[in-house]
Amino acid sequence: MFAVGYGLARISLETVREPDAYLPHFPFGLTMGMMLSGPMVLIGLFFIWRGLREPIVPQAPTAAAKAVAADEPA
Repeated sequence: MFAVGYGLARISLETVREPDAYLPHFPFGLTMGMMLSGPMVLIGLFFIWRGLREPIVPQAPTAAAKAVAADEPA
């Protein structure tokens, strides 16, 4: 979620920032910051999608966890 948020914030801030003179010009008015932040947003969205698609499977409690639970008052 951080990568998506940071990438979107960076892209939105690049719209008001003047591009550096020594960097190449990209089509559609894109800047180098936008070009580098785009893949970061896509990768972040992929990880969010993958995390929501695969549910977390609860594991059976181990012997150590059972012993700790037995010592604690109910």
